[in-house]
Amino acid sequence: MTQNKKADCRKKEYQKLSFDLKLSVIDQIINGQISLNHASGVYNVSRSTISYWMQSAKRCPATEPKSCILILR
Repeated sequence: MTQNKKADCRKKEYQKLSFDLKLSVIDQIINGQISLNHASGVYNVSRSTISYWMQSAKRCPATEPKSCILILR
């Protein structure tokens, strides 16, 4: 009797993106240039991660951009 081995269910490994690239992705999505799904595929980042970046960027005060760097890391 042969046993079927289950497929490996490990998380995907993603590359670390720079702060400027994160802001660029957020800006493109907000301006309607690309969708969140498309950005996820192009930049090889999960949709939930991009959503987290967008939520974090909303909490950043415009007067203190350095605080955004700490949140979006």
